[in-house]
Amino acid sequence: MSKKGVNSMSMHFVSSTLVDSIGYHNGNLYIQFKNGNLYEYFNVPFRHYQGMLAAKSVGKYYGRYIRGQYPRKKIAYNL
Repeated sequence: MSKKGVNSMSMHFVSSTLVDSIGYHNGNLYIQFKNGNLYEYFNVPFRHYQGMLAAKSVGKYYGRYIRGQYPRKKIAYNL
């Protein structure tokens, strides 16, 4: 299942206690957390987007491969 996110990009819901949904556009990974915060991570290889979609634990994948590894910015928006 997906929802519209930033710039009409599709965000895909994931089964996680930490992450609500993820999206990927032009080399950047978008992660919306359960607390409502949405972050854009820059220059992330597409394999990490695929890895998060396939991970048994999205939170563990995020902690191992994404958090602290790529520059990010918090995005303010209305859905």
